[in-house]
Amino acid sequence: MSAAPMKLTLKLCLIVLSMCFLIGCATAARTGNGARSIPSLPTEERRPAPVSKAYAHYIQGLLLMRENDADGAISAFKKAAEFDPDASPIHVQLARAYLVQGKGEMAAIEALRAIHLNPDDSDAHLLLGVIYAHQGRYDEAAEHLISVLKTYPDNIGVLNSLAEIYETKQDLYKLIEVYRSIVDVRPDLEWVRNRLALAYIKVGSFDRAEAELKKTLELFPDYAEAHYNLGVLYELREEPARAIEQFEKVLVSAPNNVEARKKLGVLYASQEQWEQAIAQYEALVRQRPHVINFRKALGLLYLRSGRLDDAREQFEYSIEKDPNDATTHYLLGAVYQEQGDLDKALEHFAHVTAIDEEALRAYLKLGLLYGEKNMPGMVIEALQKAIDLGARSEPVYLLLGTAYQQQQEPEKAIAAFEEALRIRPDSAIAHFRLAVLYEEQDRFENAVEELRNTIELDPDNADALNYLGYMFAEKGENLEEAGDLIRRALDIEPDNGYYLDSLGWVHYQQGDYEGALEYLERAIGNIEEDDPVIREHIGDAHLKLGNPDKAREQYERALALDPDNDAVSKKIEDLKSAAPEPPNNPAP
Repeated sequence: MSAAPMKLTLKLCLIVLSMCFLIGCATAARTGNGARSIPSLPTEERRPAPVSKAYAHYIQGLLLMRENDADGAISAFKKAAEFDPDASPIHVQLARAYLVQGKGEMAAIEALRAIHLNPDDSDAHLLLGVIYAHQGRYDEAAEHLISVLKTYPDNIGVLNSLAEIYETKQDLYKLIEVYRSIVDVRPDLEWVRNRLALAYIKVGSFDRAEAELKKTLELFPDYAEAHYNLGVLYELREEPARAIEQFEKVLVSAPNNVEARKKLGVLYASQEQWEQAIAQYEALVRQRPHVINFRKALGLLYLRSGRLDDAREQFEYSIEKDPNDATTHYLLGAVYQEQGDLDKALEHFAHVTAIDEEALRAYLKLGLLYGEKNMPGMVIEALQKAIDLGARSEPVYLLLGTAYQQQQEPEKAIAAFEEALRIRPDSAIAHFRLAVLYEEQDRFENAVEELRNTIELDPDNADALNYLGYMFAEKGENLEEAGDLIRRALDIEPDNGYYLDSLGWVHYQQGDYEGALEYLERAIGNIEEDDPVIREHIGDAHLKLGNPDKAREQYERALALDPDNDAVSKKIEDLKSAAPEPPNNPAP
């Protein structure tokens, strides 16, 4: 209920009049504090003329009110007041008539006059309480209603009006007190018990709320609203199984209860009970097929459970109804991504950014997918936008650095990987990527440092172990350590041809050419595609072992794989130059 003053309506006026009638017209026969009332006719003497005339007009006014003639009634009550201005019941009835006309201020004035004449006039207090409540003067309204309850403590209508005031003010403890009073009088009013339980929930008295709702359900087992609120209570107490049980009971008596189905769908999804969640949202879509949010939720559940075609159907329906719904475009992009249709996925993620230029997640998706399509320039553009929007994470800078590396922009790549390390200093991947860049720039010591960092953080990183070992082998340095590092890599991947090549090259640098040749030949047999570096290494080993022809054969195969390798071309030329001239045997 809003805290704004409520508009007075004719229906409300009639309710007030009914409540006053229930309280009774006892005030018409009551006097108090010197106030005068309309007396009964004496049996042995006649009324004084003014009082008698007041009584006549008063009765006329009541009759006119019964005929719904508020204007005539007001005129009659005013005449009655002229003859007997100190009779509080006349002013009460005049206030009622004004209230029927929607004249709240005039009604309040007359009710106040009645209270001035008779401070114990419950009808006047009730009228003024209701008027003030609808003017937003809640404290004053409550004060007058409490005055009524002093005389009529069990009046349900007055108690309920007071409860509505406290609910509007969110004075929950007073609200609980009033509802408890109503329950004491009428324990059979299920709606009161239900509201009492809700008030307990709001103040965090979950045990009392549970007790009240259970008592309600003992009296009214099929009361759907109590089952619903008990489900909400269990949900707040993080007892999903019990909450689900209550919401399911709601649907037994109220199968079209949308809120209960929504609750069930969310709860089942939170427990990863996808099929049960899907069943609830399928029912919601059948009930309300045009509610887009239900279709989006159902599509998301289909997506999470791997039913991609069903998910796409729901999202495409939603897009048809609202082409500029960025969320649905995003979800549809996710479906196409899962289905491997990267072009369609990119189309929808791009649509998201066209609708919302600050759609951070969409830019991240674009960066990732452009990376999969090997479009580093587009990766950079998308990720820079994401970073401008606040995306600062290790994976973002790793992907950005990789894109710069592909674009042959090493300094920008290094800056990106260094930023990744500022965000996450223990990122083994970032250390390794930096090592590769440093090695490519001939920054040997920096590369070694970053590779050692990588191995310290990730001792089973076979690529880093092999990379550092091979770097040492190429330099002819730390060969014992190089061999140990590469053997550790081979313990992890024993059939990796490139690791076998590295170990073969360590043996070569140590002068063990036969051992080198053994590992190098194993290496060439464990790679899917022929490799010019390994062929060159085999050639070098053969040459050291005094097999120039075999060496030349391997060099020629290496050159065929890498025609621009000048070093291999020179080795072939050197072998040709060193080969003895074939004998010149003239014909006899």
